[in-house]
Amino acid sequence: MLNLAPGEQTYEEIVKTRDQVFARYRPVFSLDHVPTISREEFTSFLYSENNHHWSGLYRKGLQAAEDMDALRRALTLLLDESKPMQQRFTGALDMVKGLGKATATGILTVAHPESYGVWNNTSEAALRNLGLWPTSERGEKSGATYTKVNALLARLRNDLETDFWTLDAYGGTSPPLVALRLHSVMLVCQSLKHRVVLEARSPSKNSSRTSSWKIGSIRH
Repeated sequence: MLNLAPGEQTYEEIVKTRDQVFARYRPVFSLDHVPTISREEFTSFLYSENNHHWSGLYRKGLQAAEDMDALRRALTLLLDESKPMQQRFTGALDMVKGLGKATATGILTVAHPESYGVWNNTSEAALRNLGLWPTSERGEKSGATYTKVNALLARLRNDLETDFWTLDAYGGTSPPLVALRLHSVMLVCQSLKHRVVLEARSPSKNSSRTSSWKIGSIRH
């Protein structure tokens, strides 16, 4: 099980407020509500004193709120689970300026905490440091990349017996502590890389699963 130094204030604050943030913002980012979401509701989420997790979302996110009609359409697409993630993620980010990967995946994590992890500069750097960053095809769209990244985050979440919210908190503390903790889970991650490569190379009756890991193969 993932052990993130419970005595550290930053960790405790982030995890302790998880349910509070979900209770406040899951209704705001529900598919039923986003077609009428207000500017104030959206922009409040961009500040760490409200989301209790990410400190820099406002830097780009405020730009998205300058065109609320486009933002509402983008969020409606992003959160529509009847559509493939590759389509809705790329489409939503292209629809309005300022809705970047960090804000979009933060919203997904809050709206569906059991299904989606966070892709931002911090989580990307952590995956790259662990040698887990997936290969990309030339011209690959952001939705295709996020699909691979989210699959890897889900594997880490399961192997470390934690949740997406806490897994993201794992990479948000000071660099020296992160380095120590990354080292503490290297055996888990090495096992993960080995298993993913084996699954990608082994024939399977479930062809769709095999294909997904082929396109998300690990870069050594």
